[in-house]
Amino acid sequence: MYLKSHYVYAYLTEQGQPYYIGKGKGRRYKGEHRVEVPPKDRIKILKKDLTDQEACELETQLIHKYGRKDIGTGILENRQDKSYPLSPETNKIISKKVKARWADPKGNQRNATKKIAIRIKKRWKDKDYREHQSLVHKAYAQNNREEYSREMKRRWQDPEFRAKVLAARRKIYADPEWKKRTSVKRKLKWQDPEYRSRVTTARWGF
Repeated sequence: MYLKSHYVYAYLTEQGQPYYIGKGKGRRYKGEHRVEVPPKDRIKILKKDLTDQEACELETQLIHKYGRKDIGTGILENRQDKSYPLSPETNKIISKKVKARWADPKGNQRNATKKIAIRIKKRWKDKDYREHQSLVHKAYAQNNREEYSREMKRRWQDPEFRAKVLAARRKIYADPEWKKRTSVKRKLKWQDPEYRSRVTTARWGF
């Protein structure tokens, strides 16, 4: 993976002392752990925008720095000295387990996702939130464009990945509701002179 989507985080005691060092991406720092997950104000993102390899190296350095309780070298609850990027085999196992959870109609995964979707839709109605998210995504795309491009080109060489993406797109494009929503959005965008000028210049050079 070339994408710099990983980070390294620490769980802190009430006194502000780290008791666990971890790495991950997305919402990993909030997920289930062997140790107790503290309140949000005691979770510190130490460094972000890392590759998986960079995150592993930094996590290992910090574990060595603070030491482990179980072997008497320090203060951390970690049980391993060294972190490694996930192997393809491990990724396949994780993927299989996640798919099994999603396949269960009564599973907590689906219920949790529905609750998250409701919260996101509620937030998205806030204009300031929308503008903030737009700036964040634009900045991320600008800073990671080359890495993202390389990664997608690499994935696109995989016939299975390519077929999966194309099948998903065809399914979306065939949905009448999607076509209707997209049509409305495009018409609204086209009313913006700046957007219209940008598109015509890119397509026809004037």
